Order: sequence, then C-alpha cells, then structure tokens
Amino acid sequence: MSHLLTKFFISRKPLIKQALRYAAVGVWGATFDITLFTILNQWFFGGVHYLLANIISLISSNIFTYFIQKKWTFKHKYARHRIQMPIYFFTSFIGLGCNEILLFFAVHYLHWQATGAKILIAFMVFFVNFTLDKHLTFNGRLK
Repeated sequence: MSHLLTKFFISRKPLIKQALRYAAVGVWGATFDITLFTILNQWFFGGVHYLLANIISLISSNIFTYFIQKKWTFKHKYARHRIQMPIYFFTSFIGLGCNEILLFFAVHYLHWQATGAKILIAFMVFFVNFTLDKHLTFNGRLK
C-alpha cells in the first residue's frame, strides 16, 4: 500500500509543487486582498459597501499576483502578456463572480460578518482559480 501511495505522489510531484507555489502566491495575494478589503470596507470614509470593496481589492490583488504566478508558479519566461494577461483576468473575473455571489449570499442571507465570509470564500474559490489558470492561462500552448 505504501508503495502505491509513494508512486502516486511521485508521479504527481510537479502538479503538487505547482499547487503549493500557487497557494503560497495566493496567500500573499489574499493577505493583500483582505487587508485592502478591510481598509476600504471598515475605515475608508466610513466604509465602502462590501461588494464594491471586494471588487476593488480582488482586482488589485490579481494585478499583483499575475506576474508572480507567471514567473514563479508556472515558470513562464517568455513575454506573452498580450495573450496571457487577458486570459488571466478572464479567469480572475470568473473567480470574482463566484466571490461576489458567495459573499452576497453569506452576508445577506446567512448574516455573516463580511471580512470573515471573505476569508472563507477565498479558500473555496482558490481551487476554481488554480484549475482555470493551470489549464487556460499558463498551459504552455501560448508560446
């Protein structure tokens, strides 16, 4: 049994390494995102509406993480920003849509606190974003 598990994980080592790097960059991006969200939602001129604060913080975070994901996570050294960046932001837009819908539901219907809901939702949307970025944005076919 342990031989099968070892073989399973070794054969997927590049994918696991990529996922861990994606998660590390995601933690940096999420920290930036949640910090900016909290500043906008709770402190900036009496508080920006939580859905607008979410959009602003996610877009800012996506700009920050695009270049790190490209160079470090997926090891893309060639400059294809005109092709990859719109795809990255398209996939990020899908994540943003999931984020907005789930955040609205959590705050409006479940009566959760906005920042706590945003943190939980960020973990949920991580898997959607990783899958889309791996297979659409940084798939190696855009050389």
